Amino acid sequence: MLAKPDFVKRFREFVLSGDSARLPTIYELARKFDVPRPWIQTIVRQLRDEGVLKVSRRGGITLKRFENHPAAQPLLSREDALYRLVRSRIESGAYRLGQPLPKTGLIAKSERVCTANVGHVYRRLVTERLVSRVGRTFIVGLGGLHGYPQSSHQGKCVLMIELSEFTEEDILLPAWIMPFAQSFMREMSLYGVEPRTAFISRSSTRKTPWPIPAGKSAIGKLIDDLGGRLLGTLVICIGSQVGLRYGLSMFSFLEWLCRFEKPVVYFDSPDDAGADSRRPRAHQYYRRLVAGPLMQEHFFRCYPDYDRSESLPVEALSELGHRIAGYCDLGRSSLWLRLRQLKIVNAAAELSPPLRIVSSRECPPLFTLRPDLRSHEFAEDIRRFFPGRIVRNINAAFAAIGSDQWVFSDLPEKYKSLVHLTSHLGALVTHPGLTALVAPADRHAKLYYRWLQTAGIKVPQELSLISFDDRQERLYPYSISSVNFGLDELGYSAFHLLLGDSPLKPDALRSVKSRCRINHLATMGTPGRRRV
Repeated sequence: MLAKPDFVKRFREFVLSGDSARLPTIYELARKFDVPRPWIQTIVRQLRDEGVLKVSRRGGITLKRFENHPAAQPLLSREDALYRLVRSRIESGAYRLGQPLPKTGLIAKSERVCTANVGHVYRRLVTERLVSRVGRTFIVGLGGLHGYPQSSHQGKCVLMIELSEFTEEDILLPAWIMPFAQSFMREMSLYGVEPRTAFISRSSTRKTPWPIPAGKSAIGKLIDDLGGRLLGTLVICIGSQVGLRYGLSMFSFLEWLCRFEKPVVYFDSPDDAGADSRRPRAHQYYRRLVAGPLMQEHFFRCYPDYDRSESLPVEALSELGHRIAGYCDLGRSSLWLRLRQLKIVNAAAELSPPLRIVSSRECPPLFTLRPDLRSHEFAEDIRRFFPGRIVRNINAAFAAIGSDQWVFSDLPEKYKSLVHLTSHLGALVTHPGLTALVAPADRHAKLYYRWLQTAGIKVPQELSLISFDDRQERLYPYSISSVNFGLDELGYSAFHLLLGDSPLKPDALRSVKSRCRINHLATMGTPGRRRV
């Protein structure tokens, strides 16, 4: 069947003027143009013969001029897509540690794949040490219901030492360290190993600024008392500046621990001992110490790869086709948030083509927030800047308060954040061409997601969202795509470095860094057609 001339003209204009590398399916194109599918097939074949389109079974319909674009590359196979799905569910906590994975037949039926593909995916996860196998059952995590060699390690101990600038009464493990500590402690419990803890801190003085160690003799006595029961020592550095403040004495303390001829693992918050350290003298001293035979045999340093983690979200957005992304900076932010924003902007500028990061500082608030802001004034403000559907959705959310005479300062906390985000985040969302948001942390991402839901903006169909987080269960019920710092895997590796059965090989500085990745949890997609 031949296509009508007016349809052919419309379709050619659609293809040649489009900026998307991949076209929809034949069925979707037929619905879009409201014509029979044979018409679409005929014109696609004509454009393929003319060299305009490229058609393949796996790659779909793509434009020739975008042949090398990431979005024009062949689609994932069903097995690879299923692997990403199952792995994301394991990382997000949907499949709990120690619990069996669903039966292959159940997954094959729900995801419309063959059972052989499911088996290949499960065995692939076993080789990556994310899943263990017991007979025909696959268990999440290593161990689960079977075979840890507890007999050889039962009753042994690991000495855990915390270095902190705080007092022992005030210290609490920061949330970002918890995945590392929890993974390390979980492995200890599975192997029957007991923890022994020690705490080192002393207020600074003019003569001895941040000295180490306070309680060194007590630690030495504890190590001697444990004797053969001691597997090794874990030293955790609390606070991003602690390693720098302790300086040379910290590295000499680590070298002193190695003299007991037991493995020593040092968890460094950032890469304080690395080549980019702000203390060149401390770095040179560390290099001299770590080159010695004692530390080369017994010492390991673990740290999160923050430089890689800040470039991951912009690389992922760029590969999906985004060209402008927003970073909301609400008021006065902490130093680490400002540094993260700076690294994200620099990483985006180095991409080809570059990804532009629009900060909320470049987009002034839509209206002024005052403590005496009334409901009718707020309604007038949002009516000036937003289309009707967003205005209706936000007003419906405030209708739940039950009164139209509220004052901004008297609102419940969730409504205050809604008003605040409407002024600041709304300025970003209304920016022309912006198709994605980068949240600096999980607590910000949850607020953004709530506001987008309230405003009726679909995620990721209209606006993509990605965040930074290492504990996905904290985001529920908001399953947000985020950067995982890999601290859970680093905690597992740290314990097995103490056991001596880890396949990881440290570099010349005895360093092992985390493997950062992105948890794809359905809030990041290709640029959508926004109605904002």
